[in-house]
Amino acid sequence: MKGEKIFRHPLALPETEDGRVEYELSDQYYEALKELLTVKNFLETRLGKELDVHCGGAIITGKVTRVDDNVLHLEKDDVICYINIEKIIAVWDSKEKKQNMTGFGTPSKLP
Repeated sequence: MKGEKIFRHPLALPETEDGRVEYELSDQYYEALKELLTVKNFLETRLGKELDVHCGGAIITGKVTRVDDNVLHLEKDDVICYINIEKIIAVWDSKEKKQNMTGFGTPSKLP
């Protein structure tokens, strides 16, 4: 609206003439972001499938229901587990149907 003042935070990034914000990413940040998007894209291809996800201290089994930003949603027995994608070490298709394992397990309980 004409005559209305727009408040800009003093730390806001400068805009170009057409209103876009341009900034540079460090190489290290760019590579980390690219890797995270690669993992996210892979996990999105597994939607609806049972996975075993290794996160260091535990292996979590469940059906992939969603992948939001950097959070993987696994569901098992009407319980949803939220996993930070950055903490995932390994992922594989679950063999649970063949081995008849139950619930969320720990590495010591899995073959």
